[in-house]
Amino acid sequence: MPVVSLVRHVRGAEDLSWSLQSRHDLTSALRERNVKVLVHAAWDMLETSAAKIDKTCVEGSARLFAMCARAGVERIVFISMISAFEGCRSVYGRAKLAVEKELRKQEIPCVLFRPGLVFGTKPGGMFGSIRKQVQGSAFYP
Repeated sequence: MPVVSLVRHVRGAEDLSWSLQSRHDLTSALRERNVKVLVHAAWDMLETSAAKIDKTCVEGSARLFAMCARAGVERIVFISMISAFEGCRSVYGRAKLAVEKELRKQEIPCVLFRPGLVFGTKPGGMFGSIRKQVQGSAFYP
């Protein structure tokens, strides 16, 4: 299946320039490329305050979901987190939960994936914190 990437910096012909802060409408571009499934894994990790995360990540995701609905996208997969639950204390968890609620407002079938730990070649977030703790300590949790 062809992949259309929504990216800050376009590299290929099928890429679309977009970020959570974007205000331009992708509806036509998504429809023209016949996008049927959106996998939403974007997040602005530079924002730390609840207000800024809501403005950027939650509202940006809601705009994206609405464009997908208008474009005829048939399914959305949202990468959330295990800490997204009612009553969570984490700003990040509350924001991910808010995005899940925005997604449920759309009439598009969705999959909410809540991984416990995400890691990669450039460790950040929880995995990065664990790595730093292990590397800098004689004692391991």
